[in-house]
Amino acid sequence: MKESCTFIEKQSATISEEYVIQDVEILKDGVHLYINSKEIVLSLDCYLSDYFYPGKKIDKKQYAELKKMEKQSKARKYLLFLLGHGRYTTYEIKTKMKNKYHLPESDCLQMIQPYVESGVLDDREYVLDFIESKMEQGYGKGYLIDTLKKKGISSALLENEEIRQMMEVDSALLQNLIEKEDKKKIGLPMKKRKERLSLYLHRRGFSSSLINDAMETYFSSRSEKKSQEEDEN
Repeated sequence: MKESCTFIEKQSATISEEYVIQDVEILKDGVHLYINSKEIVLSLDCYLSDYFYPGKKIDKKQYAELKKMEKQSKARKYLLFLLGHGRYTTYEIKTKMKNKYHLPESDCLQMIQPYVESGVLDDREYVLDFIESKMEQGYGKGYLIDTLKKKGISSALLENEEIRQMMEVDSALLQNLIEKEDKKKIGLPMKKRKERLSLYLHRRGFSSSLINDAMETYFSSRSEKKSQEEDEN
């Protein structure tokens, strides 16, 4: 009696691990497989890679493989969405895919690689555009390097000669930035005014030596009449 109970338990376990495809439905978002009252959505390519039909029985391993294929299909759609709705570095794209679908890094890189090879994803072009845009907004080299490193840009790329030269600060742009910010601080004592300007420029990523030289140039270039008017005010 004990042996027959053991046999029934083993048989029940085997049955519970059997999966049956109950229905197949092709919709706009992919091919829907209904298996043991659960739904798996595959891309058309994944669906055509095997022969799936209502009534087909699959084992636990095959079911797990289908779940993996579903996750990869969703990740590919998400990748296309990201590429079409924003500008990202390769690292940012990979990280977003990995975090959203918990895929191995190798799988993410494999999906991304064709877009890198075709130039759709180009970290170098991203860096050049980012530097140009942020420098026009008044950000310095320190900010640029720190931000790009957080975006996964390698030190080797940041040390490229063209990129290094591009990050050199234009003195006229820096003088304009100081003048614009200084107008907000005219009512303050000169010492406090200079301290706040210095802190502002540090937060923007400019080096101490560059800040000191630029501020000395700015304040020494003001006309005597303008300085006197400000002192009186």
